[in-house]
Amino acid sequence: MQHNTPTFARSLLRLSAIAIASALTILPLASISCDIGAKDVYVAGYYSVPDPNYVEGSESSYAVGNRLDVAAVWKNGTLLYRLGDGKHWSAANSVYVSGKDVYVAGYDRSSANSATVWKNGEVMYRLGKGRAEAKSLYVVGQDVFVTGTKETSRGSAPTAWKNGTEHTKKVLALCVHGKDIYVAAEEKEGRKSVVTIQKNGVVEHRLDDGGGRDLEVASLFVSDKDVYAVGKGTWRSGSSVAAIWKNGALTRLVGEDSSSSAESVYVSGNDVYVAGSNEGFVTVWRNGATLFRIGNDNFADYGRAKSIRLLGKDVYVSKEVQIEGEYDCTVWKNGTESHGAELFCISGNDVYLAGRDGQADSVTIWKNGEVKYRFKESMSHANAIFVK
Repeated sequence: MQHNTPTFARSLLRLSAIAIASALTILPLASISCDIGAKDVYVAGYYSVPDPNYVEGSESSYAVGNRLDVAAVWKNGTLLYRLGDGKHWSAANSVYVSGKDVYVAGYDRSSANSATVWKNGEVMYRLGKGRAEAKSLYVVGQDVFVTGTKETSRGSAPTAWKNGTEHTKKVLALCVHGKDIYVAAEEKEGRKSVVTIQKNGVVEHRLDDGGGRDLEVASLFVSDKDVYAVGKGTWRSGSSVAAIWKNGALTRLVGEDSSSSAESVYVSGNDVYVAGSNEGFVTVWRNGATLFRIGNDNFADYGRAKSIRLLGKDVYVSKEVQIEGEYDCTVWKNGTESHGAELFCISGNDVYLAGRDGQADSVTIWKNGEVKYRFKESMSHANAIFVK
């Protein structure tokens, strides 16, 4: 069980994935960042330090015991940057390296605008007010794209920023493919909400609602000139149903009576893989048919898939389950759990895992099944890996 942020932040913290080789998938949250050509391994996350504000018996302290979490970045197993002021909760959710510059997205509760982007250990942008959170980022040339959540009168809502300026539309997902930026955005047409796919600010596709409503997009993937979006919608039964759109054309992955959702998509050759959930079970579909379910077939844990990627014929899926307010994250290969691993990154022909190996309460990094690094900082946690 991983120790996470305080309750108000736990409700925001969900992981997403970046697959640099072919597409960047962002939202609901970034957990994996990879670049082809493995040399240095960067990890974004947090670790526990003594809470200078702790008062014994105080109900106002969010610390567990007398400790709090601070955002951090490690390079090749060694602490590179400690972020935040050490007096307030903070976490690093995503890391991206461009040239010699290290960019990090996360949150820092020391500021009223808590969603934060750091560059080389220094604050670059403060984004969003209240409980806003930067969850994933990508750098294209001189432009920094960030996705995350903002606080609204109705609770947390997805959003995106470019160079510190918030997108004018409600951004559901963002994908970087080469030099092109794809966005799934919700817009109003009269009283009706529609979802469009925009390429560099120009609408390319409008998602077919199939007579349904409440369309949501969790991630995007671009393969050649085709744009795939996965998410869910509500049709006649009133249940949320997992769906995939190719260039705007709708395919429901299950029947309308099933409670389901699609969270991540990956295209390999002519095959389209989707990870999501169906009736409480994390499920992988290939070309619209169920490939396998993850976990105990006799017990629906109502977990959710965070990301799916392929290496050759091997299918990797990361999964999270919320238990008593905390998230338990796992990695699965072809339906079998990689014990101790909480997130993965595929770089070239190498597979990197981050998690705990049971020897210490700190992060372990594996490369192709062998321990590569063990962090010295106790009570540390990894939220994202970037390999370059």
